Amino acid sequence: MNVNKDKKILDVTCGSRTIWFNKEHPAAVYCDIRKEELTGIWKSGDGQSERTCYIDPDIQCDFTDLPFSDETFSLVVFDPPHLRYAGKTGWLAKKYGIGLTLDAEIVE
Repeated sequence: MNVNKDKKILDVTCGSRTIWFNKEHPAAVYCDIRKEELTGIWKSGDGQSERTCYIDPDIQCDFTDLPFSDETFSLVVFDPPHLRYAGKTGWLAKKYGIGLTLDAEIVE
C-alpha cells in the first residue's frame, strides 16, 4: 500500500484516538481492526448523559498483518487494548476493546 510521504507516524491500534491531542494529526495514519460508532450512557464532561465513541481509522486492518512495506514510517505508536477484566457490555470494553493477554477474561 502506498502512503503519502508526509505521513511519518503510524498508529496501529488507534481505537477512538484517545491518546492524541490532535485526533487528525497531518503526519499520522490511523489503523484499527474495528470501525464502529458506539453510543452509550456514561457521564460526559459537559454534563450530557449520552455520549458517542467513534472508532474510525483511516485504514481498517489487523496490526498483526499490516498492509505497509517495511520502513514506511519513522515512528509507530502501539497502544493495544490491555483491559484484563471488562464487562461484555461495559463501555470500557466497547471503547478500548478487550485485552490481548492470554489470560484475558470477560466478566459476565
